Amino acid sequence: MKYVSTLKSDLRIDWLYRFRIFGFCIIVAIFLAAKYFLKLSLNTTPFFVICLSLVILHFALPQLARRINLTTEVFLGSLLLLDCAVIFALLYFYGGHTNPFCITFLIPLMFAAQFLTTPWVVSIFCCSVVAYVLLFSSYYPVHELDVHHMHGGNGQFSLHLQGMLAAFVLLAVHIAYSFRKMKLAVEIATQKLHQRSAQEQRLSSLATLAAGAAHELATPLATITIAAEDLSQRQPSADTELIQLELERCKKILAKMSNSAGEIAGEMPVEVTLARIVERLRQEYPPAVRSRLQLDCVECEQSVTIPLEGFLQSIKNIINNAIEASPGNAAINIKITADDRKLIVSVQDRGEGIAELNLPRIGEPFFTTKSAGRGMGLGVFISKTFIRSLDGEIEYDSTVDQGTLVKIEIPRKVVWTQMKNYI
Repeated sequence: MKYVSTLKSDLRIDWLYRFRIFGFCIIVAIFLAAKYFLKLSLNTTPFFVICLSLVILHFALPQLARRINLTTEVFLGSLLLLDCAVIFALLYFYGGHTNPFCITFLIPLMFAAQFLTTPWVVSIFCCSVVAYVLLFSSYYPVHELDVHHMHGGNGQFSLHLQGMLAAFVLLAVHIAYSFRKMKLAVEIATQKLHQRSAQEQRLSSLATLAAGAAHELATPLATITIAAEDLSQRQPSADTELIQLELERCKKILAKMSNSAGEIAGEMPVEVTLARIVERLRQEYPPAVRSRLQLDCVECEQSVTIPLEGFLQSIKNIINNAIEASPGNAAINIKITADDRKLIVSVQDRGEGIAELNLPRIGEPFFTTKSAGRGMGLGVFISKTFIRSLDGEIEYDSTVDQGTLVKIEIPRKVVWTQMKNYI
């Protein structure tokens, strides 16, 4: 069950809010045109009271919904019922059933049919019908629109027909445009979801392959290490030293491959402050390197719930790359912040940057832009796999000769179920 605390990520609410803002602007424009261009005798006080109330409720309702922990379904339904009430109030004060914009009662109903379950659709349908019927018997008449004047000549009936035509055309264009844009947004979101799913499956397969390779190579490598140590003791030479150095390098490769397969994923999420994350990152580096790290956090006493060790290892992989890419004693800017939904980490280096052609390949296993012998292309792969397992994102923004900015976002509160596909 989805609650309003996640409404910013809900495409339905996002587009309903956009539609309401657009509709509000149209209502204001129509009222001003009718009042000052068509010179209709309209009282401005009810209109501005209704508009002010609508604006206040537009911003206050999400906060209230979060406090009382409403589900998205109930929030959407309540919002559409409010829209029915606003439409009724506007029509009540401005001509009732003689107002050519009575057709706007269809808008909340169409959104309900698109987004909500049958009980909500029926409820909004009944409210719309009852409100429309009430407007036949109770309303404040507008002289130019009143039915008793429409048939009295002087072009008043023609004015009413023109108003109905304008209302129909505006509404038809508005609905066609908005629903078309919404459909395209849904298609794009679905396409991105499929692409991400394919990438995660590929990363998962590669991680499994890495785990198998690490396991199969570990035993013979251990045997070779023992033999090399024995040979070094009996016949020390430059060759035996080189063999031992290369064996150590192989061990490090296998260790990273094992990590990429998910050994750090068994960690449970813990609550920790941003200040603690900064402190832990500082502790990971010797003083000489630590002096280059410009670590900064915003509202450091905020707390997040994350698998700390795995997250720190992922961030370290990114920072290590930034350190290696930056010349001399150039500073590495690291910023940690959090909003209502996400923990955000950005790492900016002062290196040569990454060519645009190579950006899509960043995060592939064994792909690296470093010179031979300086990297294996596993660090970012490990980080990307782990961050994706938390429903997070890692983005690279790089300009050649200016450096690279890496931005990492994960949920502020990670739950155990989010990590299942990674274990």
